[in-house]
Amino acid sequence: MLKETKTRNIKIFIYGISIILMIIFIFSIFQKEKGRVYTTRFINLVKEEKVFKLEKNDLKSFKEQILIEKGNSKKAKNTKLSNYSLGVIEYLNENYEKSIEFLKISEGYSLESDKELEFDILVKLAMNYTYIGDLRESNKYIKKAEELGRSNGLGNEVSDAYYELVSKRIDLDYNVKDCIELLENSLNLIQDHKRVMKSYLLLATLNRLRGDYNQALVYDQRAIGISIDSKDDEYLGKCLISLSENYYTKRQYRKAINLLQTIIDGDMVKDSEDKLKLYGYLIDCNLKTGNLEKGEEYKEKFLETVNDLNPNARVREVMWLHVLYSDSNLLVGNFEVSDNHLKMAKKLYTKNKNRVHINTKLLLDKIEIKRQYTKDKDYKKAIKKYENIIEEIKNKESGLNLYYDLVWEISTLSYLNKDNEYLYKYSKEIYEIYNEVNITVDTDSVIADLNTYVEKREAYIDKYKIYGLIILLILAIALVFTIYNINVKISKSNKKLERDNITDGLTGAYNKRYLNQILEKNIGKNLVFVMLDIDFFKSYNDNYGHMQGDEALITVSNLLRDVFKDDLVFRYGGEEFSIISERNFDFVIRDLEIFKKRLHDKNIVHEFSSISDRITLSMGISKGCITSFEDGENLIKESDKKLYESKSTGRNKISF
Repeated sequence: MLKETKTRNIKIFIYGISIILMIIFIFSIFQKEKGRVYTTRFINLVKEEKVFKLEKNDLKSFKEQILIEKGNSKKAKNTKLSNYSLGVIEYLNENYEKSIEFLKISEGYSLESDKELEFDILVKLAMNYTYIGDLRESNKYIKKAEELGRSNGLGNEVSDAYYELVSKRIDLDYNVKDCIELLENSLNLIQDHKRVMKSYLLLATLNRLRGDYNQALVYDQRAIGISIDSKDDEYLGKCLISLSENYYTKRQYRKAINLLQTIIDGDMVKDSEDKLKLYGYLIDCNLKTGNLEKGEEYKEKFLETVNDLNPNARVREVMWLHVLYSDSNLLVGNFEVSDNHLKMAKKLYTKNKNRVHINTKLLLDKIEIKRQYTKDKDYKKAIKKYENIIEEIKNKESGLNLYYDLVWEISTLSYLNKDNEYLYKYSKEIYEIYNEVNITVDTDSVIADLNTYVEKREAYIDKYKIYGLIILLILAIALVFTIYNINVKISKSNKKLERDNITDGLTGAYNKRYLNQILEKNIGKNLVFVMLDIDFFKSYNDNYGHMQGDEALITVSNLLRDVFKDDLVFRYGGEEFSIISERNFDFVIRDLEIFKKRLHDKNIVHEFSSISDRITLSMGISKGCITSFEDGENLIKESDKKLYESKSTGRNKISF
């Protein structure tokens, strides 16, 4: 009995000692964690990518507590983690040189157990050096990050780092060609198809900035192929937005609207930043084509969506909206409203130069030049300043979309001020832009190829993907035939019949029946109407024969539709054509001059004309707000009256 009691007491003693030791161990662990609780919490936020949502006061609070924890512990690991956290905080506060100091201290301590943190230190150093303009050091650290990533299976993380670095360098107006090379070199590291598509789409944007549309469309095509093969509807929507940017950059606003509206109707975009791109382009395209009501509708959606972004991104998008509205109000003569938007945009730009869209400063300069011209009417001074911006764009090899806008501004000013030297020089550039003389692949052909691809693979696509592909099929048809809301079940023969019903069988231009329909649809809008008549066409037919006469009509029609891509061209009857446009009156007149020059260069010989050795046209132009169908008829009568004026005063001229 005594022996059993002794044995039991020994067991109780051993259990007691074990419990005490366990309590001591747990307490020591607790004390250890307590020593860097804020540091640990902040690093977890970084890893979960929630740190970008922290407000300034949150960052300040974390910084104060982490500095205390840093002072209370001299252990190497704690020193590394504290300095890393402080480096990230200063990076978020845009104190880049201070961030570099903390991160370099952190880099000096090795942490074998967390290669991702080591990798992020190197990436953050590369980003900091980019912000302060030291690309040599930035390139050194991104290469070190790449080496560390390659040796530790972090290929996707390396590609993300290059993507982030390139995106920021573009925003900071660094050389686009260098950025393209940097991003292309990272493609072989990517193992995830979403990252591949993401990089392809950024490469498409960068090549558009350089004016290399062939290469941009190559990357668009690659991204589209991957999105279809992987059945990724999210990225298919992103790809179509990228395609719409091709139209937008080339000022083909109606085609851009068709494509963007199809993306929205198909509910193909969920991401807030993608929605802002959609709404932003739709605002600008509708404003530039005179549809102010639609522009305001998408402005409301834009402002609703912008609240979903983090504060820095929100500032960038709101600034862009002010720039856009300053430009559009200036175009229609609302100078006070334009000045207010410009003032807000410049104020935001001054405070947020590192958080703007590329070429924002050049766009602000363009608006200020245009505004100054409205005050002093010194067009040569304005053109000189525009040319300075063009030179800057060419030097840094980016901003081709702004370049095209500047060419239009100069050509318009030279036309209005009857400066033939500038008009000839920049009309030639407009001709090259419209006809894509240096382009071997265009966006229409990419979408047509996509449509063919869809048809071939339709039988192998599951039922969830079919809906997205039907939308793409409708899109391709809409872009090729410019017909809205076509029912996907209509057979090919019915589609051809519908096309034939609204077009002239010989010339391919729209017919007079469709002209009446268009007038009815555009009640409430400001329209420009042009009537054109081929001079002495009866004598041409009588002497050269009707077959050659038909060829002449086809040539004139094709040329008209080529110059007036964003407008509607009709064969009014016989040798008469007409044009309906919602654009600015002066722009239409300028394009008629361009058409005259190109027709003259075609040199369609007409030996039996009394005014020229080649075919010419007389033209009459009128404008007005259509409040009823009768107003439309009156607009036609007014244009016809101006045409008669042209014919009776010598022909081969424009009367307005």
